[in-house]
Amino acid sequence: MTTNTISEPPAQADLDRRKAAAEATLAELQVEEKRRELLRSSGLLSRLNISVPMATVIVGLMTFFGSALGVYLQLGSQLAIKQREFESQLVLSALKDAGDGRSSLERLRFLIDSGYLSDPSGKIYGLILSGKYGDALALPSPPNVVRVLGSGDTKGILKEILKIAGPAVTSVHVVLEERQHFAAIAAVSRAADKFTLQFDKAAVESLDRDRRSNWRVAFVLSHEIGHIALGHLTSTAPRCLKPKSKDDQREPTTACVSIQKLELDADRFAGCTLRLLGSTLNEVELSFNFLSQEESRFHPPKSKRIEAAVAGWKSAGGQTCA
Repeated sequence: MTTNTISEPPAQADLDRRKAAAEATLAELQVEEKRRELLRSSGLLSRLNISVPMATVIVGLMTFFGSALGVYLQLGSQLAIKQREFESQLVLSALKDAGDGRSSLERLRFLIDSGYLSDPSGKIYGLILSGKYGDALALPSPPNVVRVLGSGDTKGILKEILKIAGPAVTSVHVVLEERQHFAAIAAVSRAADKFTLQFDKAAVESLDRDRRSNWRVAFVLSHEIGHIALGHLTSTAPRCLKPKSKDDQREPTTACVSIQKLELDADRFAGCTLRLLGSTLNEVELSFNFLSQEESRFHPPKSKRIEAAVAGWKSAGGQTCA
């Protein structure tokens, strides 16, 4: 006798699991097919000779790196917020018990010079130049200026000066030429469209040998660049020297420009430049310590030259001095 065995239907839970697995597999196949269609329609497979499996891997990697980039940008944004919070705390600390606007700005300038605070919008820089809190406040020094002044790098100092010398200098070719035992220490000359700044490197750098600021070096170089920026070497007007003696009071036969005035103008330019580089007013005055008090046919007395440089320092109100 034959016995027929009738199997019982599977449990409902097992059917649900099988159904879910089948649906997941179907969904994966549909996604894979869509990727292949996209790649085929774009022509990437034919142009790059990439197989479908390899293309699938590339798409997956692109998705991964896209997510990683998003995380990176998010972290960068968080770090920027933390930096702003830190700088805000520094500003509040600098302003606390400062007493007046002048003291507050001096503290903020120190934080910028030391690299703890940034002023990308130039608000602190502009507030100092406005003169609202006095005309004797020093400006923050750009990091490159701090570096070259600290190291005494003459060429580096000149490079920073040229950046703010104005269009009359930036539009021409300026050559730096080192000389030994150069009586003038530094001088500028012109040949066609080329300007040459000759200087005695040892003599110039010795001006600040007893100090660490090298502002005297910056002043000497700025003075010579001032002659270029102010058009002294391109003007065709004749020059007038100071009379050799009190008895020599003859008037020139033609209109002329006083050489002493040109020197004062260059001193004024140098004073302005030093302020934009971040010097104090005292540093400008000390820049003349190596000069003689005596007046010459070319140069005014030291007192007048200091007066012109101080006036230039206080008049600085923009990005250039020309």
